[in-house]
Amino acid sequence: MESADIGRAQSQAGRNQRAARSGPVMEELHVWLTAQLQEKKAEPNSGLGQAISYLLNHWRELTLFLRQPRAPLDNNVCTAASGSANIMPTAGLCRVGAGASLFAEGL
Repeated sequence: MESADIGRAQSQAGRNQRAARSGPVMEELHVWLTAQLQEKKAEPNSGLGQAISYLLNHWRELTLFLRQPRAPLDNNVCTAASGSANIMPTAGLCRVGAGASLFAEGL
């Protein structure tokens, strides 16, 4: 078997594994996101509603990794190319007031 054939077989195997493991999780997420808007659990104009709408509007692109064997699972290459790879979020970015973080508030 040629190296290109081996690479294609490995890519296909990786895609199959990703689809088997992540496909059901992503489908469950899609159902939940859709329900949040349809059942009016999230106001469409709120920050959460806008975030959910964004995800649903870009669902095909966001789930490309399930269909394309060579699709990256992250955008680390893009982040590094943009020069912002060394910027990491800090606890200070999550402050809500009086020193409490969002995580401490139970969000």
